[in-house]
Amino acid sequence: MLATAALTLGLILPVIHFSWALKTDTTFSVLTGIYDLLQGGHLFIGLIILVFSVIFPVTKILSLYALWFVPLKAGSGESALKWLEFLGKWSMLDVFVVGILVGTLDLGILSEATPRIGAYVFTLAILLSMTATRRQSHWARRGESPAPVPGRPSFLVPVLALAALGLLGAGLDLPLLKIDKWIFWRNEYSVLKGTSALFQQGHAPLAVIVAGFVIVAPMLQAAGAIGLWAVGGSPRVRGWIMAVLRPVGRWAMADVFALGLAVVLTKINGVVNVETQPALWLLVAGAALVSAVSWILTAPPATRA
Repeated sequence: MLATAALTLGLILPVIHFSWALKTDTTFSVLTGIYDLLQGGHLFIGLIILVFSVIFPVTKILSLYALWFVPLKAGSGESALKWLEFLGKWSMLDVFVVGILVGTLDLGILSEATPRIGAYVFTLAILLSMTATRRQSHWARRGESPAPVPGRPSFLVPVLALAALGLLGAGLDLPLLKIDKWIFWRNEYSVLKGTSALFQQGHAPLAVIVAGFVIVAPMLQAAGAIGLWAVGGSPRVRGWIMAVLRPVGRWAMADVFALGLAVVLTKINGVVNVETQPALWLLVAGAALVSAVSWILTAPPATRA
């Protein structure tokens, strides 16, 4: 119920405010932002945000209500819950779009973007729904024996994880976008620089969201995969590491952030000059490798084969 109330408010409350030189200031909510994209002819991007930020969260909450109120036997409904859990993080897309816009449009007196309360309420709604899904999943598996401790992964896992760490490190540190307006206003946006700027500008909650989900969780996931291989024959330590990796994997959202960059490119193209940098593809590749490592570690043995 808390997620329902927070989602309702998060969709209609303002999430971002734009200040433009020589133009009227504008404020958008999630819903009005989608409408603006569709009205501006950006049908594909508008539909992506509509699906992930509105249709899916609403459907997910309704599905959780159904799974809660409809009598189910232990173990039933687990497949649906796994899909809800897997797709749940993509609802954070609009929050990352807000975070990126705040960093990219910091062009002094020319333009500025400021997050509003709706961004935080919407984030709370998504996190509450993800938590509710996890609790429902635990309930659906009641009575089942705990997951077995995995064996030592193949050498492919640390190789992929090391590559992911390198690609993510470069993608997070190096500029992803180069933004300029006329010849006097220029800005380079990287994840680390943008997150630091959010802290400095007083937007600490948004900075923590980006840092936790886009920087810390994916890096920890890759590092944990290396550790899982390094501990070798110690089942107890492998069990401890997997106990950490499973929840961390649900909160690692570098891939969602990368899609958010594509949305931002569509939103600000034409307002300012934007040039993508090679680091953008490093970030995408790193996020893809982290997802591959996570799948190798968590997929059933028959599926991996």
